[in-house]
Amino acid sequence: MERLDEILRTEEAARSAITEARERAAEIGNTAIAEAERIAAESARDAAQEADRVADAILREADAEAKKVLAHGESARASEVSIAESRFERAVLAAVRSVME
Repeated sequence: MERLDEILRTEEAARSAITEARERAAEIGNTAIAEAERIAAESARDAAQEADRVADAILREADAEAKKVLAHGESARASEVSIAESRFERAVLAAVRSVME
């Protein structure tokens, strides 16, 4: 009878240890998920900031192009603005694609 009680206590201790291990594994998994979400949010924020920097650089370049166009007259201006806008649109699309990757 004493041996049976010992076996039952050992079994209960094993079940308790398994339950604790499962709970700890769940905690570790939740911590890993939270960390992955934090890293993803940080990466998205960094990508958005980089996209803003690229867009600002593109706008500065477009402004510089526009100033050159004004110096060359109205007819040349229309052509150059169209080219600058096209470049700007392509650059913005490229920036958006790089952010989405």
